Amino acid sequence: VMPPENIIKKFAKEIDNGSFGVIKSWGGMHLCCTLDEIQRFREWYHRPTKAFALMVKDIKVAENFATISPEEKNFLESSARPIVLVNKIKGEAVSPGLNSIGIILPYTGLHYLLFQYLKSDALVMTSANIPGEPMMLTNKEVFSLNADWYLLHNREIPNRIDDSVIKIWDKYTFFLRKSRGYVPDPLPIPYDHQIISVGAGDNICGAISTSKRLYCTQYIGNGAYYRTLGFLEQSIKHLMQLLMKNQKINGVVRDKHPAYNTRVVAQRFADNFDAPLIDVSHHWAHAAALLLDAQIDNAVILTLDGLGYGDDGTFWGGDILYADFTQYNRVGHLDYLSLIGGDQATKDKRRLVFGIFPHLGTDLWFSSNEITLMKKLVSNSPKCCSLGRYLDALACYLDICCTRSYNGEPAMKLEKYLAIGKASLEFEVQRKGSVVPVLDILQQMDSCIKKPLNEQEKANICYSVVKTIVDELVDVAVDYAEENGISTIGITGGVSYNLPIIDMVYEKVKKAGKRFAAHNRIPSGDGCIAVGQNVIAGHQL
Repeated sequence: VMPPENIIKKFAKEIDNGSFGVIKSWGGMHLCCTLDEIQRFREWYHRPTKAFALMVKDIKVAENFATISPEEKNFLESSARPIVLVNKIKGEAVSPGLNSIGIILPYTGLHYLLFQYLKSDALVMTSANIPGEPMMLTNKEVFSLNADWYLLHNREIPNRIDDSVIKIWDKYTFFLRKSRGYVPDPLPIPYDHQIISVGAGDNICGAISTSKRLYCTQYIGNGAYYRTLGFLEQSIKHLMQLLMKNQKINGVVRDKHPAYNTRVVAQRFADNFDAPLIDVSHHWAHAAALLLDAQIDNAVILTLDGLGYGDDGTFWGGDILYADFTQYNRVGHLDYLSLIGGDQATKDKRRLVFGIFPHLGTDLWFSSNEITLMKKLVSNSPKCCSLGRYLDALACYLDICCTRSYNGEPAMKLEKYLAIGKASLEFEVQRKGSVVPVLDILQQMDSCIKKPLNEQEKANICYSVVKTIVDELVDVAVDYAEENGISTIGITGGVSYNLPIIDMVYEKVKKAGKRFAAHNRIPSGDGCIAVGQNVIAGHQL
């Protein structure tokens, strides 16, 4: 055992020499390495392309990696110390294929001491966990990661909490992950019921309401994993013990999707507290969370994400809802697309492209037997109208990204192209009532371009197609708002983290003379579902 005064210096030396290390802090643990070792680290950690955060010594070092606005600098240097996604100058190996990079500054004494001894002025930092599972807590279990060196202490971590992740757009703060430094954050609500809500299936957080305040848990993770469900239950109980005046629960709320594992957690709470179970539509929960965030009573809202269980048995995600806290009405949506093989199509984006352009599969990707099988699967496959899935298909069609190694990868890589694209194609759009004809738009695109394409041509095609789709969605929303005397048009869902798309929506809404609403305090993605579930149930009760 080394003398304590030498331990951090020794750890720093080994990291500089190329080792992989684990650092135990006060709310969790990080895996770290130098930038020179990142490719080997990816192979070892089985994360071939997912973006990592970069902890840098100070703001001057951060400015070597990214262009940083004054607002972003304020967040980086704030006491909350979130990971801030900023425009990348260098560091492609840290966030492959993306135009942003996540930067974080040191936030514990241990971090400052470490950088004092390190020759490196930047380290890859990621939560110490088995991919998909919660961050590890104990000294014993973290040795299962088989890192080279461990910098640990003997204090327990009673309540794990991941780093928060934010994006800045105009005067808005977009929380991709609202966690350390930002929770619990009491949100005022008009009801006094004590309600538990468990969120969706991925990017989960839970929520409770008590004494006319709504509190969210920290970021929990992916509900496909058993340990994550335990973490969700434990985190909700922790909030209840801290904040609830008694253990009388008036309702427990869950998503309508029958396959979400979080429904099991909701059932357990309902049984334990003898409380009624309430099912809430996924996209109404998105919309209600935005209403609470924007402090308005109703709006016409674009709910744009990957997938959410729809009222008609299909999967939504490219929808326009009129919503308040007591009701909603679906007033428009995108064309339906076949998810060939169901969930497999969310991982293998070639299947999405085949569902739109069957002729491409013959030339590019699939054997004749596979094509025969997929043609049979098309008619029996689930249908979706998700803008996220259409973005995935477009990314694959343009050879930007065809497989998903992490959640949202193809659509996220498309953002880089949207950011530099210009309108180069025009489409004749014949809307079917309030249904935006995306399939026809894509067929027109396919008929008028010739491959191979250079990077700028890809960017221009992306921009032309997405701008046309978004403009049509906003036009439907504006028409409904005008006819019904509604002043506000908003946007929610994971697609709204895409800044070029936010710009498109904002410009159209302002041009129409309507108020624009976006998230600022509550996550836009599925991290807001527990909030929407809770506030809808509160009004129902």
